[in-house]
Amino acid sequence: MSALLFTFFVSDGSTAEMPMNHIDMNTIEMSDTEKVIERSESSIGRTINNYRLVTQDGEHLMFHSLKGKIVLLDFIYLDCPDMCIMMSYSLQDLMDKMDPSLLGKFVILSVSFNPIKDTPEKLKAYGLDFTSDFSNWHFVTASLNSIADMVEELGFTYKKDDDGFSHLNRLTLFGADGKVMKHFYGTDFSPKEVEASIKDALAGNLVPTKFSLFLNKVVLSCSYYDARNNVYKTDYLLIGTYIIEYALILLTLLLFFREQITNFFSRYKHKSDKSHTG
Repeated sequence: MSALLFTFFVSDGSTAEMPMNHIDMNTIEMSDTEKVIERSESSIGRTINNYRLVTQDGEHLMFHSLKGKIVLLDFIYLDCPDMCIMMSYSLQDLMDKMDPSLLGKFVILSVSFNPIKDTPEKLKAYGLDFTSDFSNWHFVTASLNSIADMVEELGFTYKKDDDGFSHLNRLTLFGADGKVMKHFYGTDFSPKEVEASIKDALAGNLVPTKFSLFLNKVVLSCSYYDARNNVYKTDYLLIGTYIIEYALILLTLLLFFREQITNFFSRYKHKSDKSHTG
């Protein structure tokens, strides 16, 4: 049975269909990690609208013109004191370490969600700190309406506060067909992991599955909201605690069923020996 849908209008006059259980950004708090995760993951498999973006050179760039290439997209704002800069440095590292054969087959979009302040001139000045080649890495923004609609479609969450914005740190991978395929969370993206995902997407092997979504939720559930810096950070102590707990559970089960496991392998070995001698 198909899911019930509702429709909202986007700035270019087209329409986008969203699930009835879509979580409105205005109804959740940044500290509600579970809701932020659920909202983010709801965008997997979605094809977003053809937004008209404005590049660091003041030129228009239609989002659908990038179809045929893999797109890596992150949301930033230029007054961000640290985390947006860390993501940009991580993307710079990714570009430096990327397999040369992939250059030209993917493009990075760093999208400012603060278009009132982040003009093309400011975007270019910011971008030059990370790249001198804007052919593969665009620093863009759009109209307020387009940004609002884009954020909704992609399940990104941010909130205005006294010092700027609280926001989720995330890199999104689009397939060559324009569908959202995967999210990478945090500020330090593994070049090997991203490169492998790009290659899988180009080969048509990157398919979002319940297992990958489950892993994303596990990773993010081991994060906490740092209200002072307005970001999510990985709670490595909690991850370590979970690993130890599950290891102890596994060890307990192995000890409890030790006799049954031993008997099973003994019978298997006995049958195998008989088949070889018979």
